[in-house]
Amino acid sequence: MDILLELKREVSALHKDIENLTIENVLQETTIKDLKHKIEELEHKHAAQNMESQKAPSREDKDDDSIRSGENINHDAPTTPRLPPWLLSRQRRAVGNAAFSVYLSQSKQHMTNEAIKFDRILLNDGNVYNTFTGAFTAPLSGVYLFTYHFDSTTSTFVRLVVNGVNEVDAVANPHVVSGPRQAQSMGGNTCIIHVSHGQAVQVQVFEIPDATIDSSDNFHFSTFSGVLLY
Repeated sequence: MDILLELKREVSALHKDIENLTIENVLQETTIKDLKHKIEELEHKHAAQNMESQKAPSREDKDDDSIRSGENINHDAPTTPRLPPWLLSRQRRAVGNAAFSVYLSQSKQHMTNEAIKFDRILLNDGNVYNTFTGAFTAPLSGVYLFTYHFDSTTSTFVRLVVNGVNEVDAVANPHVVSGPRQAQSMGGNTCIIHVSHGQAVQVQVFEIPDATIDSSDNFHFSTFSGVLLY
């Protein structure tokens, strides 16, 4: 049932992307028409200026006169129309959409050297995070900020890896408490690193076997978030 719900979320997200692309295409067509109109206006203006220049004294003559009279020469540079953001490459405009934040909906026991698959999505702009693998895949090369936190009732080591290579670590060591309540502790870390296009970023349990990660739909103790900075 959970897999079916996740698939429905993925399909819904894809439909939203298609709608956004349709809107972008319409805006791009409108922008292209506007630019063609501006180009025609500039061409007519340029042709008129050429006709005027043929009637007027040459620029060299004007420059000589200006130099002799001590005047400063300041020829106006031709202006180039600025391209609207809709004509920028789709890859560059996707920069602002690379952000995600997820949490674990139920506790996981007996974890050993494996990725934590955070299965609940708070934010997933650009569909950069996969709930089935627990991995964020970089849509662009750039500098990213990542942060993760976890709760545990056992001594647990957790690290953030890029393509399996360790970047930062964290540990939770539960304190002994009196009474019926079970001891628990939280750990986490934050880093700003460069990630290349296509690389996968995950949060993994390591070092100590049979670890526990605690979290639930009511208490979002264990989370993983990331965003592309630039």
